[in-house]
Amino acid sequence: MNTNDIELKRDVLVDHLKKHEMKIQFTKVDGTTRNMLCTLNSEKMPEAPIVEGRKRPQKSTTTISVWDLEANGWRSFRVDSVLKTRILK
Repeated sequence: MNTNDIELKRDVLVDHLKKHEMKIQFTKVDGTTRNMLCTLNSEKMPEAPIVEGRKRPQKSTTTISVWDLEANGWRSFRVDSVLKTRILK
């Protein structure tokens, strides 16, 4: 998968995640497979605290940070490691 394909796939996934809950299956760095129920829908995530003087992290073109609905925390995965996706709600 080339850089443009990864960026396009990332953009599509982020668009879906902002609107829906999704089940994402991906290969972790250690080689194991993980299934994660996640979202970027602001109605399903806690409000982020505002910390003065804190810089926003630079947007990655190869990873996506998501709210894990089962672990109630932020997790991330590499776009090129995604095996399956399913929109749930």
